[in-house]
Amino acid sequence: MRKIFLFLFLFLLDTIYCANYPKDGTDRLVNVFTTLKTLNAGDYVSSVGATQGLCWFRGGIRIAGTSGLVNFASPMPVDREIFLDPDVSLNLQKDLILSGSVRIASSGYISCGTGSFVGSKIILTGPLSLETSTITCSFGALDIEGNGNIIDFSKGAKLDITATASLYLRNCILEGMDVNSLFASDKGTYFFDNVVMKTTAGSLGYISAIRPCKSINLLGDLYITGTTTFIMGCDFNFFNNAKLYLGSETRFRPYGSSFTIKHFGNKTGGFHFNGSIIELYSLGTEIDFAVQDGNLIFENDVTIFDNSLNKRFVAGPNCSIEMLGNAHVVLEDTVTFSIL
Repeated sequence: MRKIFLFLFLFLLDTIYCANYPKDGTDRLVNVFTTLKTLNAGDYVSSVGATQGLCWFRGGIRIAGTSGLVNFASPMPVDREIFLDPDVSLNLQKDLILSGSVRIASSGYISCGTGSFVGSKIILTGPLSLETSTITCSFGALDIEGNGNIIDFSKGAKLDITATASLYLRNCILEGMDVNSLFASDKGTYFFDNVVMKTTAGSLGYISAIRPCKSINLLGDLYITGTTTFIMGCDFNFFNNAKLYLGSETRFRPYGSSFTIKHFGNKTGGFHFNGSIIELYSLGTEIDFAVQDGNLIFENDVTIFDNSLNKRFVAGPNCSIEMLGNAHVVLEDTVTFSIL
């Protein structure tokens, strides 16, 4: 059965082209590479004087300074490349629009609206390469609207979220991921909505979502594809009909004993295993893998094993089960499948 990935392309701002830009006297168009510095900690740098308008940096930008924030109070389109700073945080009080193909060329910090300025987005209009950078969101909700584009982690990039921040990823493809790409932060909270995760082609990669990651929240579908082992050891929340989809080359490994699985809204979402392998041997002592409500979908041959540890895969009383595509659930070792 062919799985169709449907991306919703939403772009709420006016489309910006060279021919119709600047639009008014407060707009600016900067064609050279620009360095933006803090004057004093917390000073506002509002896009080269364009306090009430846009500033389009067509040659890329560098954030620099010794401490504090570089605060942007205007929507900011940027072309080519962005150099972040390990000592100064780029504080987005309006949207950052990555125009075309852009790369993050150095590690550093991004804050998404301190104080009363919250809810800013990074909006992709083309592919984004993170190079070898470590990008840390230190405050607020880092909301990335991918518009169906690729975010490339293949050179070893990491996206870190601190305990006071959260990450929203929407409508994008995360390529070249490994065990350190995401979820390695100090109790970060993650939200996904129509996102595809892929490890490097031709390798057996790991995507590890275990504590100290605080929780993973599915607002829409999350697809894990390729020769990947997805390790789940933090709280996992499904909203409405959102699903975690694991393909035929993927392995699913619940880990530890301190995670929870919860459903919210209409509770029609859940796990979709399509020819996947489920590994139960990393669960804590006397811990079973139990799904109390929501939906369990099995498609084609799904194998469950536990390395002879007497584990159970449990479908609770409020959990519905669907069998698609001549599905078979194959139990190996000492694992049992219980329907309550």
